[in-house]
Amino acid sequence: MRMSWFYFFTVFWSGAAVLVVEISAIRLLSIQFGSSLTVLSGVLAVILFALSCGYFLGGKLADYRPSRRLLYTLITAAGITLLALSSLALTVTHPAHSIGTTSSPLTLAFFFFFLPAFILGIDSPFVTKLLTLTTPEREGALVGLVFFWSTLGSIVGSLSTGFVLLPQLGVEATFFWTSCSLVVLGVLGLGVDALLRREPPQESLVIGLLVGVALAGALTLGSRDLSAQFASERQVLHRSDGFYSHLMIFDSEREGRPARFLKRETNLSSGIFVGSEDILFEYTKFMPYQIDAVETPESLLVIGGGAYTIPKAILERYPSIRIDVAELEPSLLELAQTYFELPASEQLTNHVADGRQFLKTTSAQYDVIYLDAFNSGHYVPPHLVTKEYFSLVRSRLTPDGVLIINFIGTVDERGGASLTGSFTKTVAAVFPNLVVYQTDVPGSTRKQNLLYQAAAAATDRYTLPATTTFSTVRGERTFGSIMLEPAALIHADDEIFTDDRSKAELLTAQERW
Repeated sequence: MRMSWFYFFTVFWSGAAVLVVEISAIRLLSIQFGSSLTVLSGVLAVILFALSCGYFLGGKLADYRPSRRLLYTLITAAGITLLALSSLALTVTHPAHSIGTTSSPLTLAFFFFFLPAFILGIDSPFVTKLLTLTTPEREGALVGLVFFWSTLGSIVGSLSTGFVLLPQLGVEATFFWTSCSLVVLGVLGLGVDALLRREPPQESLVIGLLVGVALAGALTLGSRDLSAQFASERQVLHRSDGFYSHLMIFDSEREGRPARFLKRETNLSSGIFVGSEDILFEYTKFMPYQIDAVETPESLLVIGGGAYTIPKAILERYPSIRIDVAELEPSLLELAQTYFELPASEQLTNHVADGRQFLKTTSAQYDVIYLDAFNSGHYVPPHLVTKEYFSLVRSRLTPDGVLIINFIGTVDERGGASLTGSFTKTVAAVFPNLVVYQTDVPGSTRKQNLLYQAAAAATDRYTLPATTTFSTVRGERTFGSIMLEPAALIHADDEIFTDDRSKAELLTAQERW
């Protein structure tokens, strides 16, 4: 039983490593594909399949050759493999363009993370076999202890990844140090085995391990060079892993002028012209006219802060207005103040909260509610598109209040169920006084910002003056020329989203690809 404590530590550590890999893989792929169910389901399926294959082969291999040296050689190989493949994944997924939200996350998860998880799955049956060889009369208890320590390691790995590793170290460093820890564990196990055997480890094995570590390290450094080259092209000012999304701030150009952008996962969330109060994104140029639909607004709620460009512009127009912002990502307010020229103001109150949860807990009433949380990469938050949610939004509007929504959608004339049609039908079920404005040229059916404007009261104050002209990068237009009736977006197969039944993510994949 001299090795029993080390065996239990082995399954504990490998169990933790599997969960670190799993959660980090989800975050890595979400940078490219968004925080969608397809990413989550794909990674979970690959890791579970890899573990099941590892358990199966590990049991057979342990019966055939129950060797400590083989066990810790495999763990070392798992660390080297994880280091090499995760380094390659960091290179491929950052600059690559995604080719589909359904199959790509599953394919990439399998390619990059199946093998290390498969090797780590071998160790539990292997350790069980080695333990029962020495004390077969305690077979049941030993099996239970192996499962206990492995599962406990998974719990520790899960909590440490979400609360410490990813927020503090980031994806790349988390993969790197997890890989190194597995290599250290494997080499340490080989050393303990050699001591118990009273013989030195084979020279060829040591050389092989050193070559493997050197190769994996070279791949890691190479991936960093490629990532740095990609980043330098965009003049990256800040990159971090937030609690809910990968954040990148970079300088570039727009319309021949210096501009600064916030990218959250795959989505260009916000942007400004550096050193100018001019509004950058086309859809945000509508904002002053939309707010003016409410005479002398006194209160505004913005759900989805981004770089806080909307609150900033509204404060410039209405210095006395009270603004609440509900933003889930804790670091964005500070980043907006540092990089996006957001001034400190007593009129702006930031709430680190999910938009729906904030609406549930507040009793405040607002003249305007601005919803801008629907485009995070290729992901539409399902709980923010349901009839129950919009009923909650309506209850927080003043009697003459106005709801404004920025939604990425399409004006699809092909028929059949669609994300945009179902979303529009859901909003219209709660707000019968509804109009939609398309920001692209009239008649365009490509993906674009659609601006919804609605009111609970029977009034036309929620519409923009049809004959009013405004300037865009595409020339002068009138609001009447870009106004759409909701019925034009809704098809017979579209369904109202509810908390119980919502096809939002399925239709997102269908519409976006």
